[in-house]
Amino acid sequence: MKKILMILIFMTLFSIHHVSAVNQANYLPVGKNYLDPANFTITNNTIQTVDDFKVEAYTFYTLSMPGYDLLGEGIQVVIGGNELYINGDISNESKCTVTFDQSICTFRTSNTEMALSVLITSPVMSLYYGNYGIELFQLEEGETATTYEEYIEPLTDTSSPEVSGAGAFIMSYENTTGINEIIANHIVVHDEVDGDLSSEIVILSDEYSTNEGIIGEYDVVMSVSDSSNNTTNFVLTIMVKDEIEPIITGPDNVSIEVFDAREIATIISETYVLEDGYDGTLSAVITSDNYTSNKETLGSYDVSFEITDSSLNKATKSITIDVVDTEKPIISGETEITSYLSNPLTLGEIMNGVTYSDNYTDMSTVPKVIMYDDFSSSYLIPGSYTVGIQVKDSSGNIKNVTLSIEVIDDVKPTILGPTSLSYSYTDVPTVEELKELLTASDNVDVLTTSDITVSSDTFSSRTSDIGSYQLTFQLIDSAGNETVHTMTVEGIDDIPPVIYIDQYIVTLDTASTFTEQDALRLLLNNNELAQDDYEITTLKNEYLGNEGNTGMYVYRMQFKNSKGEIYEKDFQINVQETIEEENDIMVRNIIIYISVLVIIGFIYYKKQ
Repeated sequence: MKKILMILIFMTLFSIHHVSAVNQANYLPVGKNYLDPANFTITNNTIQTVDDFKVEAYTFYTLSMPGYDLLGEGIQVVIGGNELYINGDISNESKCTVTFDQSICTFRTSNTEMALSVLITSPVMSLYYGNYGIELFQLEEGETATTYEEYIEPLTDTSSPEVSGAGAFIMSYENTTGINEIIANHIVVHDEVDGDLSSEIVILSDEYSTNEGIIGEYDVVMSVSDSSNNTTNFVLTIMVKDEIEPIITGPDNVSIEVFDAREIATIISETYVLEDGYDGTLSAVITSDNYTSNKETLGSYDVSFEITDSSLNKATKSITIDVVDTEKPIISGETEITSYLSNPLTLGEIMNGVTYSDNYTDMSTVPKVIMYDDFSSSYLIPGSYTVGIQVKDSSGNIKNVTLSIEVIDDVKPTILGPTSLSYSYTDVPTVEELKELLTASDNVDVLTTSDITVSSDTFSSRTSDIGSYQLTFQLIDSAGNETVHTMTVEGIDDIPPVIYIDQYIVTLDTASTFTEQDALRLLLNNNELAQDDYEITTLKNEYLGNEGNTGMYVYRMQFKNSKGEIYEKDFQINVQETIEEENDIMVRNIIIYISVLVIIGFIYYKKQ
């Protein structure tokens, strides 16, 4: 209703014409001659304008009049307004030419010039004016004088300026052009007399400027008047509109994991930007949806949605939602496995302990694929091995797992051999000889008797004693597995009794020696041994190598007769620098020792 009222007012105002009085300064002539005879007076050979008359700014004008044939010489002309354009004797003016028949002056008005006055003096002006008035005097536009034409008065201006471009102006809310620019670019005012009056528009009221960029209809009331005060009032209705579609930003395809089957509204809100330049963020309306009912099933589903802003501008988008499964299967079970050789595992037993599952595919019939295996061919050999397993679900998702298998030797090595034996104390075996009776073996290592060590030994320090002793042998393989073997060793007396004889002290000088035969003769001569054939064995001989060195040395010998009876005798060899000692001392000592031996022999004999 408001709009209709404003249009009616506009039409009424546009039809009103205002009339004002004619004024020389307000109108241009209808013809080409600007000089109105009624606007001139003459005084003392000088004619001049009564009122300034209207001219165009920055325009060339040419003044033409009779030459010195009719006006005489010494013609003075003054033409001016805001500036003086001609001033003085025209015969001296560069802008003027004077001939016998005609005088002509040409000039151009300034940028701001609006009206001029003219003053002309000549020696015979009163005579000429009295006969002809201002006939043949002409001021016209241009740089060339043309044929004289009488002045034609301007018509009285009763017409209001005409407006084009008013009515309605439609613009987008994004366009923030100011009202003055809109008027300057889109409204033209023309007056029959004054010409273009677009720059004279006056704004009476303005609803638009305070609502720039806001959708709506706003009236701007304006007015324009010509130089005769004919006024036109008009209304410009500015319609600010939103005709821009909102924007949907986002991909054409969206992939959704089957295990994360979100609602379609959630997918749109998280994936797409729904914007309108005026309303901001908008909400989507689903127009078609093949996804929701199939969101837990792998496949591609079409969905369409749209957004609408407050101006009913719409944007639509069709997308494809791909329900996919990109999650790899899960392999469960131990991946760090130990196989002990006491109870070794096979690859099949290990694989039975590996299970796998998937978020979508039924994996009960899906085989496990062995990608590589360095274990099966060496499952009885200690070491570290790997087995690669691969499973693939129906979507082609592959899961690879590496099993690390450590084969450990926990089997003890073996020692085979006697656990007990006896020996004659006269023929005592060494520990090495006893160890040679054993054999060594292992499930992995190649072991020999040389790998057997002695861990405990009550035998070696008592080899000459009659009794039972133990040797513990130890065998350790490369894996550190240890086994022991205990051997009980019994020393027995299978030899007839041995007769022990007291020590002899034999004194020698460094130039003499004492041999086994010397000892045997000494014992036979003193009846310490019966006459027989004896096998002599040296048990200890400190004297050997010290024959030339003074000192006391032990020389122990064993005498074995034909019956197998054994006698042992220690001799103390006293090596001196000289043996020039009293013979009676030696004899006495020999007698003492012989006596002692006889007594010991008698006691031994009685015991037998």
